[in-house]
Amino acid sequence: MTRPLVLCAALVLLGCDSEETTAGTGGSGAGDPGGSGGVGGSGGEGGSGGSGGTVVPQAFSDACAVLHAKRCEGLEACLATLAEATEGPADDCVARWQAACERMYRPGLDPADLLACADALATDCDSVVRYEFGLGPMHALVNPATPPACSFTGELPDGSDCELGHACQSGFCHYPDLAATCGTCTQPPAKGDPCIAGCGHGLWCIEGTCVAPGELGDPCEEPGQPCHPDLWCDEGTCDHRVAAGAPCVVNAPACSLGDLVCNAETDLCEPWGPSQPVGGACGYQPDGSAQLCVSSVCEATTGSCVPLKQHGEPCTQGTYWFIPTDCALPLACIDGTCQYDGDVMRCD
Repeated sequence: MTRPLVLCAALVLLGCDSEETTAGTGGSGAGDPGGSGGVGGSGGEGGSGGSGGTVVPQAFSDACAVLHAKRCEGLEACLATLAEATEGPADDCVARWQAACERMYRPGLDPADLLACADALATDCDSVVRYEFGLGPMHALVNPATPPACSFTGELPDGSDCELGHACQSGFCHYPDLAATCGTCTQPPAKGDPCIAGCGHGLWCIEGTCVAPGELGDPCEEPGQPCHPDLWCDEGTCDHRVAAGAPCVVNAPACSLGDLVCNAETDLCEPWGPSQPVGGACGYQPDGSAQLCVSSVCEATTGSCVPLKQHGEPCTQGTYWFIPTDCALPLACIDGTCQYDGDVMRCD
């Protein structure tokens, strides 16, 4: 099977420490400036349908709704254009991510922990950018920007089989290879330790080593020592991203993420152009401006907005702006079909 991208964003957007967990998406396609980060079930009395037929307690489902209402608030305020171009209408944001969160349920995960995480989430735009853009596969797989309250742990001791990190007492699930859907609970790799994809909380796995992303003023070097996503590496030092009208270079992420893009002709940061419907022209335009899509995704090779695929629909990997497939987040393209990651990660 094709290895899924497990969206721990479904739980917290955030901090499932698993070597194979990718919460979010990286950029792809010509001139694509970045990446963005989101999971479902319905059920009967007392709860919702979770992974593999597990009944999700109603209290957990409710906590998922509270958590993602907080997250969607930040998306709408700070990254509305990008969210609509990768997920769909803002009105459906909470329902999409609540469903995803329910699918990530495993016994032992306390709804109170999700509520504590919601309380800890900041909604200022610098923090939102860190949460969302810190989740891409380019920078591996656990978001360093999440509050400690969003690092969940479960009941399984080290050595136990695990599907997801938050089922483990350590909060970390080590997988034997990149195709595995079942791993082993272990202690997470620390700063400087070798890694396959994931590390302990606050770290990224970069080129096989656990690294702490740089804060303002820290030394940096791409890709080995990156900055937090709300900053950029300016001649070896992490610095604030720049505002509209400031000089920039396409593919060098200096412009403020979410609301600005680098014009390929003027080499100046400017707002995104008007978002386009299915069939509309997207990506970079002849005048150097760039525009995304409305409830559809930009296919980079054709420069055209194509439909976002929904649960159960066939999907393709491709050169899409901000997401690696044409599945609407938080779905992943698994074996050619848009599916929920929480349903695929199984030890049985």
